[in-house]
Amino acid sequence: MPLNGADERPPPLVDLTAPRWQGMYSSPAVRMEPTHHPAFDRMMANVPEEITQTFSDQQLVALSLASIPRVSPHVIDYRVSIPFFGKRYYLTVLAGRERRSRARLAREGQLMSGQVARLDATVLGVALAFGLIALAFGLYIVKSALGIDLFEGDSAMHEVFRQLNVQPPL
Repeated sequence: MPLNGADERPPPLVDLTAPRWQGMYSSPAVRMEPTHHPAFDRMMANVPEEITQTFSDQQLVALSLASIPRVSPHVIDYRVSIPFFGKRYYLTVLAGRERRSRARLAREGQLMSGQVARLDATVLGVALAFGLIALAFGLYIVKSALGIDLFEGDSAMHEVFRQLNVQPPL
């Protein structure tokens, strides 16, 4: 207990059923309360209560403001959650201008990322081309097995099968 009454803090105006960081704060210097958003709430839920009780009101407000997620600076920012056999998986696609310095890229071992990106694009393009060709052959085989004729006469795929010396499915 302080010797003079001037150092005493007034009683807090806090909802006693809510966690400490969700109430009104009593510090005369700070009359703000932390911004409530999921990132701050998750962070505070992971901090032991005996430690959160030691945070000053100013520290809680600063943590709240620092944990506000920034708006993504990406030109393409696509995020989706996909249900798949009772579980959920997420897909994130981000694309935008490179903002890291050359020194940082060198430090992270990504300075030759242009060459790597060209190689990745080439491999992806070749894989996509083979995938599309395999899909076309597969659809042709299914179409032929079901006896579906889209055009009169022989199909263009018959010539491909003849050159490969393969008997086309009937």
